[in-house]
Amino acid sequence: MSTGTTKLDVVVSDVVPANELVTRFHFRRRDGQLLPTFSGGAHVVVEMRDGERTRLNPYSLMGSPLDTREYTISVRRDDVGRGGSLFMHSNVRPGMEMVISYPVNLFSLDLRARKHLMLAGGIG
Repeated sequence: MSTGTTKLDVVVSDVVPANELVTRFHFRRRDGQLLPTFSGGAHVVVEMRDGERTRLNPYSLMGSPLDTREYTISVRRDDVGRGGSLFMHSNVRPGMEMVISYPVNLFSLDLRARKHLMLAGGIG
């Protein structure tokens, strides 16, 4: 996996509300090529240009790592947070061009282990 320093130019292919607080965002490469592969537990850093300010927020990748046509993230809106989730919910629309990092995995599996146990608790 990359260290996350390389960037990908993407376009938002779809925005799908999951409920009143969580929205799914789908990204495809602007050049139409396939996205880099990733492994379970990986995330991308999404660049959000908000006027003079650029926000950098990591979001976990969802879906099958084998499907590299698009990446999907879910973002929970936090009305009292630092502003990244509000930006995503208020400003990001299908067709919008954005920049994301290559996938980074801080939770990669150790293939030497006999079994793995992953516990997750919510979003955000």
